[in-house]
Amino acid sequence: MSKRKQRDSTLPEPRPSAPAPAPRASTAPTGTAATRVDLVLAHAAFQRVVSRLEALPTDQVGDLHYSAELAAMTALTVVALCSDPAVRSRFTALATSGVWSTGALDALPDLAYATWYLHGKTLEARSVRTRAQLPKPLIAAERQRASRMAWVLALYFEEDAALGPVLAHLAKAQGHRGLAQRLLRYGELYAEHAATIAGAPRRYDPADGPAAIAAAHTMVAGVERDPGATAARWAELRRRAVTLLARCYDEVRDAGRFLERADAAKAAARFPELTKVSRKPRKRAKPAAKPAAPTPPTG
Repeated sequence: MSKRKQRDSTLPEPRPSAPAPAPRASTAPTGTAATRVDLVLAHAAFQRVVSRLEALPTDQVGDLHYSAELAAMTALTVVALCSDPAVRSRFTALATSGVWSTGALDALPDLAYATWYLHGKTLEARSVRTRAQLPKPLIAAERQRASRMAWVLALYFEEDAALGPVLAHLAKAQGHRGLAQRLLRYGELYAEHAATIAGAPRRYDPADGPAAIAAAHTMVAGVERDPGATAARWAELRRRAVTLLARCYDEVRDAGRFLERADAAKAAARFPELTKVSRKPRKRAKPAAKPAAPTPPTG
C-alpha cells in the first residue's frame, strides 16, 4: 500500500525573519534556541507524522507542563549531535548487541521538527481574532458526503492496521474544522485507493473524491479565521506531538547516557532531561509596595 500524502490546508505558513539553515550540531544542549530550524523541513516532517498524531489514543496524550518549543529545540540539538558518524556508529553498535533499537533515534528528527512546527501554528492561530460564517446548505450537503465516503472506506479499510485507526479518529471529528479535515482525508483516500473501492456495492461515487477535497478547501477558507476551532486543533496536535517526542527522546537520552557513562557530567550535558531544560520560566512576583509612613500630626 503506497504511503498516503498528508496535506496541511489551514493557516498560512509562519515565515522566519531570515533564511534558516538546518540544525547545527552542539555537544552541550541547553534547551535554549541555539538551534535554528528550517521551516521547509519542519512542514515536511509534520506531514509525515500527522497520521500518527491523529491515531494516538486520547487517553495516552499527556498534559503539556513545559515549553513545546524548547523541547523541540533540545531534541533537535541531540539529533544534530547523533548525526555525527562517530556518535551514530556507537548507537548502531548498541543496537547490534540486541539491548536497544535505533527506532527511537530514527523517529526523533521528524517528531522534533513537527513539534516545533505545531508550536508555531498554535501561536499563530491564537493571534487571529476574526470569525467567518459558512452557508448552512453547504454544511448539510458536505456532512452527507462525508458520511457516504466514511461508509465506503470503512467497508474496505476498517480492519486495516494502518488506516483503521485513522478512520476511527476522523469519525470523531466535530465542528466545521473537523468536517473539513474528514473531507480532505477521505478525498485523498478515494484517489489513492480508487481501484479498490470502485467495487463498493453502493454509495460509492467517484465524483465524491475531488468534490470532497474542493469542499474541504472551501470550508477551511471559511473557518480558518475561527480563533477557537483553529487554535484548539493546533494545540491538540501539539500535545500529541510532544507526547510522542518525549517518548522517543527519553529512549535516545537513556541510550546516550549509557554510552557516555564513563563521564557522567558529559553525558548529562549532551543528553539532558527534556522536562528540566524545557520548563517555562516562572514569572517573579512583584514585591508588595511598602505602606506609606504615617504623617506625624502638626500643630
